[in-house]
Amino acid sequence: MSTSGGLSVAALGRRARRSSLGVKLGALGAVITAAVLAVAFWVLSIEIRTSTRQQVTSQLARDQRSAQQLQAREASELLFAVSLITQTPTFQYDLNIYRAEKNATGKARVDLVNTVEEAATLVRAIDHPNLRTMIDCSAAGATEAVPVADLIDRWLPSGLVAHIQVNDPNRRAPGQGEMRFAPILAALERNRYQGVVSVEPFDYVPDGIGSAAFAIAYLRGLREGAGRQA
Repeated sequence: MSTSGGLSVAALGRRARRSSLGVKLGALGAVITAAVLAVAFWVLSIEIRTSTRQQVTSQLARDQRSAQQLQAREASELLFAVSLITQTPTFQYDLNIYRAEKNATGKARVDLVNTVEEAATLVRAIDHPNLRTMIDCSAAGATEAVPVADLIDRWLPSGLVAHIQVNDPNRRAPGQGEMRFAPILAALERNRYQGVVSVEPFDYVPDGIGSAAFAIAYLRGLREGAGRQA
């Protein structure tokens, strides 16, 4: 059988099948191309991330080395400056005087103010309403000739003392050394002290939190014990 155009039905069928196969092959090629592109972009993104990570890690390492070198240089310069200072005649003279006085009295001394009386004299001389001195139990234990409680009884009524620091001469918290703080708290109560009492250890035993907890418990126990006795 023939069509009006001279093509048989069979020929038309073959042509349709060939056209359908071409479409299928074209679609398959497009899918394969897309898959290849996707894999290529995925591999490229991995390489970019890896390269970026390596660059960041390398930069951090360089920055860390630079910081360490800077710290080492600053420490070296500081040690050099200290070594120069300690070799000056003035420093050596002051150090010798300090050693001589400490060996003679058993008390550590500094150049400006060593006792509450000296500090009170300075406060009186300046005569400013915003300037007062303090009683530091650790320093007083190292330099004063009388107990801290006696210092409180003498100087609190003068109005020249506005702050109290409680710490042992061994530089630890109250109760961690030889100084007795019950008489000190009693003197503060006796003189109706209303200011701040601060705990100022320099040697934290067993650590900062433990030292603070011990000092709080120790001082609170002394106050409660004094209250029961009263």
